[in-house]
Amino acid sequence: MKIETLRNIFVASLIMFMSGTGIKAANLDVSSLNETIQAAEALNGNNIVKQIATNFSTGSFTGTADIWLVQLYLNSFSTYNLANLSVRIFTDNAGVPGAAVGTALTATGSLTAGGVVDFTNIGSPVSLAPSTNYWVVIKNTVSTSGTNLNWAYGYPTSPTVGLNATLGTTQAVNSVGTGWTTFANTAQLVRITNVPEPSTYALGTIGALTIGYVARRRKTAKV
Repeated sequence: MKIETLRNIFVASLIMFMSGTGIKAANLDVSSLNETIQAAEALNGNNIVKQIATNFSTGSFTGTADIWLVQLYLNSFSTYNLANLSVRIFTDNAGVPGAAVGTALTATGSLTAGGVVDFTNIGSPVSLAPSTNYWVVIKNTVSTSGTNLNWAYGYPTSPTVGLNATLGTTQAVNSVGTGWTTFANTAQLVRITNVPEPSTYALGTIGALTIGYVARRRKTAKV
């Protein structure tokens, strides 16, 4: 592979790394994924299209926080097509989800047991304002007669504080077309973030080091 081609590849990777770190926006990361699982709320069954939500609030920061990853702990009792699910951020309307913010985050593949599922929308992140109450809402987009998919939750003793955000302890449930029913002291297992995973930092670091190495090779060759 030519040096010029190699340099171009790593320049592109470095740009991807920088765009994913929230350099132009505030970083935000809050998670309850380490909460002890107490129970789970069904996402499908009874031939209805169901939604489940959990509340959170942003902290004080400048600008916006651009969210591109929401992770949920889901349980499946049979193979479930994750394309049937969508996750959106909603504003708060008097203690229940109000209006959707930005575009939906989606997942790919299938789930056959319990585990953390990544919902992403890297191309068009959801921009959140500071000091504002929001909801994470997952929607099962197809109706089924049997229940085979749940979103796990715990019973935290207090809200979970993260980086520029706090997860609340209210769960809201509804069937599409009906009102929301809320439950206190119940928090779904979720992570909301625009902070890159360690592997992303590694990619950016490798890219930067490689560009430096290529530049040094060129300088040496000219001497």
